[in-house]
Amino acid sequence: MIKAPPSHLDLMQMHVRVLFKHDENQRLTVVNQWNGGTVPRFFLGRTLKGNVWRFHKDLPDTLVNDLSALCLKESATLLDEPEFKAKYLELLSSHAEINHVWQGPAYYGAKALTSPSNTVAITEANTGLLRSSLKDWIPDVPYWQPFMVSVEDGQAVAVCATVRSIAEAAEAGVETAASYRRKGHAANAVASWVNALLEKNLIPLYSTSWGNNASQGIAKKLGFSLYGTDFHIT
Repeated sequence: MIKAPPSHLDLMQMHVRVLFKHDENQRLTVVNQWNGGTVPRFFLGRTLKGNVWRFHKDLPDTLVNDLSALCLKESATLLDEPEFKAKYLELLSSHAEINHVWQGPAYYGAKALTSPSNTVAITEANTGLLRSSLKDWIPDVPYWQPFMVSVEDGQAVAVCATVRSIAEAAEAGVETAASYRRKGHAANAVASWVNALLEKNLIPLYSTSWGNNASQGIAKKLGFSLYGTDFHIT
């Protein structure tokens, strides 16, 4: 169990560093995972104790200044959409076409959970468990540790792995094979992943989209704490 959990604002500052790599000016450069990825042009993380915002490294300074001025006035509420959402979209669309908008809750787990008996840690030695239903995850195994799965019928049917991490915290990536959903497998894998992180004195972070009710249900079932909300525009 984390003895002195960080504040919600501290967690959000960790969260954005877990998600994305930054340059010396705190601009976003690339997704923080072994195979990279495109970062959003604008990230806003809100908590009840304050907000965190970041910008793509190639965004013009004038646009950054305009967006930052709005962020400074942004309300610190969690369940409502950002107060200046329409203005953020307007400013960014004047620079380039909007490709994607992401919104969703961000949680963390601070206490050990009951580890189900049907979960297994995946290493390069037992990736065969993934071949039937979750083979797309096999290349990630060396990089995304701890890597926990729930097993049924002799195969891994749900996975929770460390898809992004920093020294203090790690972010979960979760998937359940289609024919095994709604059986509690994802929650089992996540619970074992949380325990594996806590044993390493790492903070388990878990974020999802507002449209993913199943993922939010896992957070609720496992007693995770909501510390903030994500909003990013690509």
